[in-house]
Amino acid sequence: MAADEWYRQTEWTEEGAALFEEKIARARSQKAQYLTLQAYHLLDARPDVSLKLLDRADAADQAGDGFEQARINTFRAEANLRLGQIEDVLAAYKRAMKRQDGSGVIYTSAALDYAFIVSYFEIAEEYRHALQILEQFEGSPIGQTNAQAWGAHALILGDQGDAAAKPLARDALAHLGDDREVLRQLPPQAGGIQMANFVDRLEAIATG
Repeated sequence: MAADEWYRQTEWTEEGAALFEEKIARARSQKAQYLTLQAYHLLDARPDVSLKLLDRADAADQAGDGFEQARINTFRAEANLRLGQIEDVLAAYKRAMKRQDGSGVIYTSAALDYAFIVSYFEIAEEYRHALQILEQFEGSPIGQTNAQAWGAHALILGDQGDAAAKPLARDALAHLGDDREVLRQLPPQAGGIQMANFVDRLEAIATG
């Protein structure tokens, strides 16, 4: 095993877990980073283990400079999404965004992923917050080129019966281009998200 593979394991065997515990116990610094990275690499195979590692990373990070907080909570959201725990997904994304807001920076992945989850699962009580986030990205290079952002905006406004949803849906589909058919072929994603459903809903809004 390479020197850095002990905290990048993609499977969690008894032997691998023991090696990780041995190494983390010896680490004199960066424990939060090691725990966070190992949690990330187990998101697909063992999201339950990822959450436990992230709890430990959180404790280690809080005892230090708190630098890993945004990343810890983003990975928490991803682990919870894989487990179908949507309320916990949103709570984790909010913590990640709050950490970034404190430093005057929008945590791009957390913000847009939060808005997408809200739109996809039609979580009406979160619409206002999600729309505020999406409006922050209007005119930015990220907002102008991110089909997920356009699509999330369209789905929320469409669910609210707002006519502004139609041009947004068309913009999202235009940005997707040929990738629309690629998305249709994808298997269900984390949390049971089906990108074919996302595309179908956008097309319904765009042509409705």
